[in-house]
Amino acid sequence: SAFLLNRSSDLLVDEPVALKKKCIDVSYWQGSISQANWEKVKNTCGYAICRASYTNQKSFKLNRDSTFSANFTNAKAAGMKVGAYHYSQAISVAEAKTEAEYLCNILKNFTPTFYVVCDFEYGGRLNSKIGKKASDIANAFCDVVKAHGYQPCIYANTSTLQTNLTAPKYPVWVAQYNDTCTYKDAKVMWQYTSSGKVDGVSGRVDLSIVY
Repeated sequence: SAFLLNRSSDLLVDEPVALKKKCIDVSYWQGSISQANWEKVKNTCGYAICRASYTNQKSFKLNRDSTFSANFTNAKAAGMKVGAYHYSQAISVAEAKTEAEYLCNILKNFTPTFYVVCDFEYGGRLNSKIGKKASDIANAFCDVVKAHGYQPCIYANTSTLQTNLTAPKYPVWVAQYNDTCTYKDAKVMWQYTSSGKVDGVSGRVDLSIVY
């Protein structure tokens, strides 16, 4: 019977802990979050996506997010699944590829365990005038991410997905601040609020459901 007890305790040790099916995304605006605070966040969210880089809204200038290294490393050390994103302002396939290469170059020193995301949202030089080219641009970004061996994903809001970005080739993360998500096509996450509250982070945060 001692043997049986040992066997059962071995099984308990090997049992993976189920991660909470919520994702937080963070950037410079949330500051650098300590590992101790990420441990608190993990009580609500099993997943984190950290902004690694972004493109200026006025000119095609690419920048690193100064909080990425700390947030990515600390969230991962807390036992969360961690991904990264680039805030895109690409208005051509060539620009999208340049952005994705820039992002993947940053990620060489990190090992994402979740999605590497093209954050495709209008504001500045990237706007609805882009029309149906939106799909080609977002897909081109993800092609590069995939070529580097990461798991690509496209983030966009419902109206962009329904009007312009209508042919995504990669997993979709939908933003719609609502009680329900009306996007009917396949999605891997739904960002349902930008004013969420979680223990471990001061101020309002974006929260998503992970499917």
